[in-house]
Amino acid sequence: MRIKLNSLIKYIIENIHNVAGIGKFSLVLVLFVFFFTSGCKESAQITVLTVFNSFNEIKNPKFEFVSLQEAVDASVNYEQCIIQLKRGMHFLDQTVFINGPVSNLKITSEPDGKAIVYGGKQITNWKIENGIWVADVPGMDFRLLEVNGKLANRSRLPEEGYFHHLSTFNSNWLSTVQGGFDPKPTIKQLLSMKYNPDDLKDIPVLDNAEITLFHSWDETLMRVNEVDAVDHEIRFTQPPAYPAGAFGITKYVVWNSKSGLKNPRQWYLDRKAGKVYYYPLLDENPENAVCFFPLIDELIYIKDAENLTISDIEFRSNNTPLMVGGFGAKWFSGAIYCENSNQLTFDNLTFCNLSSNAIKAVSCDNTSVTGSHFHHTGAAAIRLIGSDAKISNNLIHDVGLLYSSTIALYVNVTDPNAKEEWEMGKDEGNVLIAHNTIYNAPYVGICCGGKDSEITGNRISRVVQVLTDGGGIYVTFCKNLVLSRNFISDIQIQEGAGTCAYYLDELTNNAFIEENLSVNVHRPLHAHLCSGNTIRNNIFIVEEGNGLMTFPRCSDFTFEKNVFITEGGIEIQGLNVLTNGNKNILFSQKGAEILGSDVEYYTPVNKREISGNLFSIVNPSLSNYNSGIIKFESNSPAISLGIEEINVSGAGVSE
Repeated sequence: MRIKLNSLIKYIIENIHNVAGIGKFSLVLVLFVFFFTSGCKESAQITVLTVFNSFNEIKNPKFEFVSLQEAVDASVNYEQCIIQLKRGMHFLDQTVFINGPVSNLKITSEPDGKAIVYGGKQITNWKIENGIWVADVPGMDFRLLEVNGKLANRSRLPEEGYFHHLSTFNSNWLSTVQGGFDPKPTIKQLLSMKYNPDDLKDIPVLDNAEITLFHSWDETLMRVNEVDAVDHEIRFTQPPAYPAGAFGITKYVVWNSKSGLKNPRQWYLDRKAGKVYYYPLLDENPENAVCFFPLIDELIYIKDAENLTISDIEFRSNNTPLMVGGFGAKWFSGAIYCENSNQLTFDNLTFCNLSSNAIKAVSCDNTSVTGSHFHHTGAAAIRLIGSDAKISNNLIHDVGLLYSSTIALYVNVTDPNAKEEWEMGKDEGNVLIAHNTIYNAPYVGICCGGKDSEITGNRISRVVQVLTDGGGIYVTFCKNLVLSRNFISDIQIQEGAGTCAYYLDELTNNAFIEENLSVNVHRPLHAHLCSGNTIRNNIFIVEEGNGLMTFPRCSDFTFEKNVFITEGGIEIQGLNVLTNGNKNILFSQKGAEILGSDVEYYTPVNKREISGNLFSIVNPSLSNYNSGIIKFESNSPAISLGIEEINVSGAGVSE
């Protein structure tokens, strides 16, 4: 046998100074070397406390590293490595880079407690001015502040609801695949917004303010370049995704003005003066308050890695630049950002109090994200472009706190106009999205593009709370999709293009939508510009009000053995799209009108009472639908039609 210890000895000698002291971010590491025959690469395990090999138990000397980066660098020359972080808080002032040829590496917490990794800095220099805490933060720019473990509320006007601007934009929207607006907006239209002077009368200075301009399915956060008080026009420092007034949406909000600092737990950043202001609760004391502001964008940056696992760690506090986030806030980075890597595993992690996406993985195959908790993030929980992935048993809620276009869980590419992203990801697929629980999101719960994927057993509620033209599950440019046994509930009606439970958008073809449930979503199904899809044995229940299904610019759908129950009336726009199928049930509990129409492009035509073989207008006689279990009475006509009872009570995170 030939023992190769040269690189290990060299590393210890070069870093022996790290053994003597422990910094704020210290890792106690043990190196255990497994010996192989001549010609094999050395292998090491870097871990905390005792290492056990397959032959006997050996207590090893401990080596202390002052940073996670040093530990990662030390692992590169070895075949298999584990890095265990000591329990408690660790602070990063620089991104940790994990670059190829890193492989077979696991980063986790030590067994007796979870490590919490912060990409932010603690504020310890508070002073009190007229009851407001003030601290110096020179040169800093951030949009989140954590106080005693929870996010404080950024200064906001109006305090609730929205201002409404006076701009209009009347170009015709063609579609995403057809290139958007025709004619395109001018630079002047993009950079300006007409405002009502009464809206801003209490905000004399907008120097530090940022404005969220809402569109239909996304929004843009921008700074003010100048205010024309004569023409009542605000001019922005950068163009938004769409001009003010596009899609008939006029909502906007002003953030981070000193005038908006009105209530306890609010904060304001004066970037020019380099000061942060916080309005405390009565029982909060600056002497013992634990406050953090975000410092870095990415906590961990992974590139060209293979067989990497990160588990049992909590990640908090990261920053985002002021930029256009795009559809789904997809252009923002992630607290963990990955590219061009294979076999990444993220398990039993917690992400919270972040400005950006939690995990963003681009051109990464065989990625697994399981058993993790994502909450209170500025953007998405997960943004993935890749194939052969599994995303399951994750709890996701209270996301999109900074960027309302956030899609809670967003997989693969959906916009051919984003050329670089589209060419990179258009052929990705085979992703399993299963048993995730998602609630409290400003826009879509799950979005998927690509091919040959499956979305099953997810529980989604209270999404599309801010924007419009979205749903609980939204799929677009999606081929050969299976969407089954999901449970979506409690999505409110929004202005403009509206909301729905299940949304099949542009060029989604050959999808199978089966055995899903929606409750209290007035439009359970909407499809647009797609064809050849099968809708089978789903149950849609609207407990209050009317129900609607819409199929503009679609063709050749199979629609069979579905049940649609409402309190009020029912309207189905697109009977001419439903060319195959039968044995469906429609029922209004109040005996209201049940109408249908054909669609030409976007326009309903030939509205009429529904009759014929496609639908039966009869009471399906449900005996139960609580908790996702659908059962029929023994004499239900659904049974004779061959409609099967469904049970989605197991949707969402599995115990």
